[in-house]
Amino acid sequence: MRTRTDRVDRYGKVSIRYAGKLRHLGLGRAHIGENVLLPIQDNHVTTTNAATGDIIAEHAIDPSKNYQKPLSRTPDTPPHPTTTTRKTNPQKKS
Repeated sequence: MRTRTDRVDRYGKVSIRYAGKLRHLGLGRAHIGENVLLPIQDNHVTTTNAATGDIIAEHAIDPSKNYQKPLSRTPDTPPHPTTTTRKTNPQKKS
Protein backbone atom coordinates (compact mmCIF):
# COMPACT_ATOMS: atom_id res chain seq x y z
CA MET A 1 0.00 0.00 0.00
CA ARG A 2 1.19 3.50 -0.78
CA THR A 3 -0.25 6.95 -0.18
CA ARG A 4 -0.22 10.03 -2.37
CA THR A 5 -1.27 13.59 -1.59
CA ASP A 6 -2.39 15.91 -4.37
CA ARG A 7 -4.61 18.85 -5.24
CA VAL A 8 -7.56 18.44 -7.61
CA ASP A 9 -6.83 20.27 -10.89
CA ARG A 10 -9.07 22.78 -12.63
CA TYR A 11 -10.84 20.00 -14.52
CA GLY A 12 -11.74 17.96 -11.42
CA LYS A 13 -9.05 15.29 -11.88
CA VAL A 14 -5.93 14.02 -10.10
CA SER A 15 -3.08 12.01 -11.61
CA ILE A 16 -1.27 8.95 -10.31
CA ARG A 17 1.42 6.75 -11.79
CA TYR A 18 0.31 3.13 -12.12
CA ALA A 19 2.20 0.39 -13.98
CA GLY A 20 4.70 2.96 -15.24
CA LYS A 21 2.11 5.26 -16.83
CA LEU A 22 0.14 8.30 -15.72
CA ARG A 23 -3.53 7.64 -15.00
CA HIS A 24 -6.09 10.40 -14.54
CA LEU A 25 -8.79 9.88 -11.92
CA GLY A 26 -12.02 11.82 -12.38
CA LEU A 27 -13.39 13.29 -9.16
CA GLY A 28 -15.74 16.01 -10.39
CA ARG A 29 -15.58 19.76 -10.77
CA ALA A 30 -17.15 20.26 -7.35
CA HIS A 31 -13.75 19.37 -5.83
CA ILE A 32 -11.53 21.75 -7.83
CA GLY A 33 -8.62 23.00 -5.71
CA GLU A 34 -9.21 20.63 -2.79
CA ASN A 35 -6.28 18.84 -1.19
CA VAL A 36 -6.82 15.09 -1.28
CA LEU A 37 -5.24 11.91 0.09
CA LEU A 38 -5.03 8.89 -2.18
CA PRO A 39 -4.31 5.56 -0.44
CA ILE A 40 -3.47 3.12 -3.25
CA GLN A 41 -3.62 -0.64 -2.73
CA ASP A 42 -3.04 -2.80 -5.81
CA ASN A 43 -5.48 -1.37 -8.38
CA HIS A 44 -7.90 0.17 -5.85
CA VAL A 45 -7.73 3.89 -5.02
CA THR A 46 -9.87 5.67 -2.42
CA THR A 47 -9.82 9.47 -2.65
CA THR A 48 -10.49 11.39 0.56
CA ASN A 49 -10.59 15.08 1.41
CA ALA A 50 -7.33 15.83 3.26
CA ALA A 51 -8.94 18.36 5.62
CA THR A 52 -12.10 16.48 6.62
CA GLY A 53 -11.34 12.83 5.82
CA ASP A 54 -14.58 12.47 3.85
CA ILE A 55 -14.45 9.93 1.03
CA ILE A 56 -14.85 11.68 -2.33
CA ALA A 57 -14.60 8.73 -4.74
CA GLU A 58 -13.29 5.20 -5.24
CA HIS A 59 -11.57 3.93 -8.37
CA ALA A 60 -10.47 0.54 -9.71
CA ILE A 61 -7.57 1.16 -12.08
CA ASP A 62 -7.96 -0.42 -15.53
CA PRO A 63 -4.42 -0.65 -17.00
CA SER A 64 -5.78 -0.45 -20.56
CA LYS A 65 -7.29 3.02 -20.02
CA ASN A 66 -5.74 6.41 -19.29
CA TYR A 67 -8.85 8.08 -17.79
CA GLN A 68 -10.44 6.28 -14.85
CA LYS A 69 -14.12 6.81 -14.04
CA PRO A 70 -15.05 6.49 -10.38
CA LEU A 71 -16.69 3.30 -9.13
CA SER A 72 -18.58 5.37 -6.62
CA ARG A 73 -18.83 9.02 -5.76
CA THR A 74 -20.42 10.73 -2.78
CA PRO A 75 -24.08 11.39 -3.64
CA ASP A 76 -24.28 14.70 -1.78
CA THR A 77 -21.55 16.40 -3.85
CA PRO A 78 -22.68 19.97 -4.51
CA PRO A 79 -22.37 21.39 -8.03
CA HIS A 80 -19.34 23.54 -8.73
CA PRO A 81 -20.16 27.23 -8.13
CA THR A 82 -18.95 28.30 -11.59
CA THR A 83 -20.95 25.61 -13.38
CA THR A 84 -23.93 27.05 -15.20
CA THR A 85 -26.80 25.18 -16.69
CA ARG A 86 -27.87 26.08 -20.17
CA LYS A 87 -31.50 27.09 -20.42
CA THR A 88 -33.41 26.37 -23.56
CA ASN A 89 -36.01 28.70 -24.93
CA PRO A 90 -39.11 26.67 -25.87
CA GLN A 91 -40.48 29.56 -27.99
CA LYS A 92 -37.36 29.87 -30.14
CA LYS A 93 -37.65 27.99 -33.42
CA SER A 94 -34.64 27.00 -35.45
